[in-house]
Amino acid sequence: MSPQAASDPHLPKPAGSGPSDAHHPVSPDLTGRIPPVDPAEAPPEVREVFGRQTEQWGAPLAPTLVMAHCPPLVRAATGLSVALERSAQLSAELRDLVCLRVAQLVGCPF
Repeated sequence: MSPQAASDPHLPKPAGSGPSDAHHPVSPDLTGRIPPVDPAEAPPEVREVFGRQTEQWGAPLAPTLVMAHCPPLVRAATGLSVALERSAQLSAELRDLVCLRVAQLVGCPF
C-alpha cells in the first residue's frame, strides 16, 4: 500500500494495524471500503442473522457484516436467501456447492 493510501481515512487499514481489528472476525481488506460491523455491537435482529450464519458457515459472512450497517438491508437479503432455500429448485447440497463456486469465482472468502 502506498504511503498516501495508508493515510487515507476512507480506505481500510491492513489487518493487524489497529486496536479494533480484534473485534472484527473479517479483515476490512476483505470487505472493501466499508468496514464490517462488530457483531457484538450489532442490533439484536442482526445478531440473530449472524448466529444463524455462524451455525451454518462457521462465522458471519463478510457481506452480511458490511450490510449490518443497514438492518433493513440485512432483513431484505435474508428474505431473499430464505425464499431461494424454500423454493426447492436445488437440493441443499447443490445449493451450497453453487454458493461456494460463485464465491471462488468472484474472489469472496467463504
